Formats: sequence, structure tokens, C-alpha cells
Amino acid sequence: MTDGDPRDAGGGRVDGAGSVRALSSDRLRDLVARTWRASGWRVEPTDGCGSEGVFVATRDGDDGGVERRLLQILDAERRPSAPAVRRAVEVMRRHDAEGAVVVSTVEFGARAVAVADVYGVDLVGPAALARAVDDPSAAGGAEGTDRPE
Repeated sequence: MTDGDPRDAGGGRVDGAGSVRALSSDRLRDLVARTWRASGWRVEPTDGCGSEGVFVATRDGDDGGVERRLLQILDAERRPSAPAVRRAVEVMRRHDAEGAVVVSTVEFGARAVAVADVYGVDLVGPAALARAVDDPSAAGGAEGTDRPE
């Protein structure tokens, strides 16, 4: 955990996934943006993101080009739905991103996972986000993907 970690519930201790679930919308968006930035991404909010935080993350690719990913942050109290993952794919295409990452404070259900698998969307639930905060190299890639067992 770093100084100023928004997951700190006091005394410098963090419950990982439990503390991620308890974050407010603003703190969750800040945590996701800071985590992806710490792993080398440039993160900018998109216009008109509504109640869900939508960011475009870019970084320099190994081939000299720029890699673009869409980050969609869901702070729902229920499991993210398949339509929410489909919306991320639509927004990804509008922003000419090569991939999408959907971040949620709640674990993903089987239907959302199935849609993500079809479209190649990375899913980051509370446990994976907590790991990415502790090790930013895990942010933004399949290492951070949460799948129900």
C-alpha cells in the first residue's frame, strides 16, 4: 500500500478486495486511474461518461506505435451484466481502442464473463483491482482478469 491509498480504512491497513468494494464512485475512479498510470498508461476521461467512469488509456507500444484501451468503471451494487460488457465494446469501438477493460467493485457473473470472452474484454473485479494496486504491473492486462470459479 502506498501513502494516500484510498483503500486505507485507518491505521495503514487495507482489506484488499473488501476495501475496494466499499469505495465511493469518485474514489474508485481515482484509484483505477492512478493504478493504470503507475503501470505506465496515460489515462484521460472521455466526454459524457454518465454514471459510469469511462477513460481512454494509452501507452507507447513496443513497435513505436501507441496502444489504446478503454477503461470502463462500474460501481454497481449488483453483478455486472452482459449488456454492460457489450456497452464497453461499443464505446471501445467509438474511441478506436484496441481493447477494453471493465472494472467493477462486484465480481462478474457468468453471462458477463461469456460476453467478455467473445469480445476479448479484460474483466477486473475487486480482488484483481486490489492486486493491481499493490503491484501496478498487473494493471491493464490479462494478469488482472477476474473469472468466477
